[in-house]
Formats: sequence, structure tokens, C-alpha cells
Amino acid sequence: MPIDAYIEEATRSFDHPEILDDFNSFEHKCKPAVSYSSYSTVLVIRALSTYIRRRFDVGLQTRENITKGLIQAFSDSTPIHVIRRDISSFYENIPTEPLIESLLYTTALPAKARRLLEKFFELHCSGPVGLPRGLGLSATLAELALQSFDAAVRAVPGVYRYHRFVDDMILLCTEKAGVSDAVEGLLPTPMRLHPRKRSDLTIANTEGGRDDFAELEYLGYWFRVQQATKKGEPRQVHVGIAEKKINRIKTRLILASRAFLIDDNYFLLLRRFQFLTGNYRFVKRRPLVSTGSSTVRSGIFYNYKLSGVYFGRDFEASAMPELKKLDWFYRNSILGNRYPLGRHLTSRLAGARLENLRTLSFTQGHLRAFNVAVTSSQVEEIKSIWKNV
Repeated sequence: MPIDAYIEEATRSFDHPEILDDFNSFEHKCKPAVSYSSYSTVLVIRALSTYIRRRFDVGLQTRENITKGLIQAFSDSTPIHVIRRDISSFYENIPTEPLIESLLYTTALPAKARRLLEKFFELHCSGPVGLPRGLGLSATLAELALQSFDAAVRAVPGVYRYHRFVDDMILLCTEKAGVSDAVEGLLPTPMRLHPRKRSDLTIANTEGGRDDFAELEYLGYWFRVQQATKKGEPRQVHVGIAEKKINRIKTRLILASRAFLIDDNYFLLLRRFQFLTGNYRFVKRRPLVSTGSSTVRSGIFYNYKLSGVYFGRDFEASAMPELKKLDWFYRNSILGNRYPLGRHLTSRLAGARLENLRTLSFTQGHLRAFNVAVTSSQVEEIKSIWKNV
């Protein structure tokens, strides 16, 4: 169906909240979630979410902007206390009663929007807390619910930079005493900080050697921050890929190899290895109406394009050591004879096909940022063996 037809159908659907009745329930990483199959319904929900964001000035922080802000902050030579905290069961504990009161019982939204929201809360929010995962509207409502919390955290004494990406928070402070307790005390009931997902770090060793570095991970990036600097001189900041993400890539390489040993589909194996080591672009079957964009770009460069070495305003896009280690793992564990999986895989590949696979490189995929063109259906097939990895 042409996109104009979807838009026309979605426009008519605004008068019929019952379109929200037809949804799919599923679990994502053991958490309840919902989705909608009808694209016109998806457009209605997306339009409603966009209207709420604009009407209430709800800002969704992006991973890229947060990372840029942290690089800038870590470059400063003053002592920094870093506090990382995570909110437990984020969407499941969002209080919905204040949202219902502010959105449904006022004239802040048009009547059509209120009727749709009323149906949404009726179907997906049976109690006083909890929003369904899987919908962009839930993300918007969660950010709206935590607007006052975010403002209060920024006002906590000692906190001079604060970011929250969904449930993952990072605070940069001049002092850390009492900050964590203050943050937890500001959370709306029944939200709580995760008891184990927390870490503290101090970057203040101004008398140490210039080769001393503090390390932390956030939003899939690994930060290595120089401790000692001369007064007024910026710190050197190394940015790379977090170990958790590296291990996920290794797992996907292994899953792709095992799938080949079952289906013997070399060209699918090649696409999967190209997908992991390089970058790709594809045209969405359902364009992003809000932006007019239909092309998606992702991959080892686009996902980690801020990786490199920073020294004040100077930047060097260096070859990251973690990518070199990934290349070693790929060539020796997956395409080599060191381990049983590699031996089984290489025994099933003819010489030319094996050499073709060996030309792929994570390091080159990031440095050269080349693209492999794939279709959206091919991406679905590629990802089918690691949906939850």
C-alpha cells in the first residue's frame, strides 16, 4: 500500500479508538511487551506520541548527544566524581495515575487525542503503575512522567552534569557524598534504583603519572580517561566499544557459524559476517513518516562513530584495540583451526569461499565505513538467529 494511503487511513482512524484493540502481546527479555500489526495504527500511535512530545516539551536524549557531552566533560582537568545508577524494572514501575490526570482530565490535548489515550491506558495500564514495552508512545509517556525527577536531580548539590538514557543514569559531581541517596529519594513511588547495577569512579589523580587512566562503560561505549594532567590542560579521552558489546558480537559470530553448519547456506553466512564486520543501509518497507526518511544506516562504524582519541578539540580516529582483538577472534576462532567450531566450519568451505570470508575485517569496517546494501527482509533473515542476543 502506498504511504499516502496509510496516512489517509491513519487520519480516519483518529476518530476510532477501537483500532487499539487489535494488538499483539509478547515478551522481550522476560518483560511483557506489545506491538501493532496494522501500519495505519502504528502511524496513529506515532503521531500521538509526537504531538505529546511537542505539546509538553518532552526531550528524548540521544545516545550520540549524551556521549558527546561526556567526552567534553571528561576532557576537563578538574576532579570528577562519576556515579552510575540504573532504575529497576523501569517501564513496569512508571506511575500512570499522574499521567492520566494530566493528559485526560485537562484540555491540554484535543478531544480525539484524549479518547485515544484513554483507550491506550484502558488496554495496557490495568494498575496504578506500568507502561507497556515495545511502543514509542510508552517511551514518550515515561519521559513525561520523569520530567520533574530529572529537573530535581540536576538541582542536587554537587551534581553539575546529569544524563539519563531510559533507565540508565550517569551523574558527574564535584562531590559524591549523599548524592545516590538523594537521587533514590527523588524517584516517584514505587520506582527504585537497582541494588547491583551501580558503580562509582573518581577521576582526580592529578599527581599521578600521565599514563594512569580511569575506565568506565556507558551506553555501549568504553571510556578511558587520563587521570593526571597539567593545570588547565585537557585530559586525553579514549573512546571505544564496551566489553559487553564485544562479547555480544562474538556470540553472534558463533551463532552464524552454527547456523551454517545446519543449513549449509554460504551466501547467508556471508551476509551475516558482512553485516557484523561492516556497515549496511536498507530502505524500510514502512517509511518514517515523521522524518520523511526511508533509509536506515547502521553497523560497526555508525553504531560507534564517536570512537577514537580526544585531546581537547583534537580528535584522532585510531584503530581501536578491541576491533583488532575481534579480528583475531574472527580469523582464528571462527575461520581457523584452533577450536572445533572453526575446524568444522572451514572443512565445509571451499578455498575461494573461505578466502572471501577472510577478507572481512572489523577494523577496516570501522575505519573505512563502507556500506553493504541489503533489503529490509534480508536484515530480518540475518538477525533471525540472534533476536535476543
